[in-house]
Amino acid sequence: MYIRYMLLISEWYAKNHAYLFMGRFAGDEWGSLKFMIRAGWKLGCGVAAAVIVIEESYSYWKYGCTHWGRQHH
Repeated sequence: MYIRYMLLISEWYAKNHAYLFMGRFAGDEWGSLKFMIRAGWKLGCGVAAAVIVIEESYSYWKYGCTHWGRQHH
């Protein structure tokens, strides 16, 4: 019974004081997840745009038209 009581106390302590060490995400459960997603969002969009530009440039250089031009005309 004593161990169970101590586990409950430690759990209560951890729940109430965990946000003290979370910096700017204190009190926001989803803040750290949103920060990770936003941090990689711009880089991911930039890499995707660069890959599309490279592929379309290669297609235009090799075949004389882009993928979009061949597909829709």
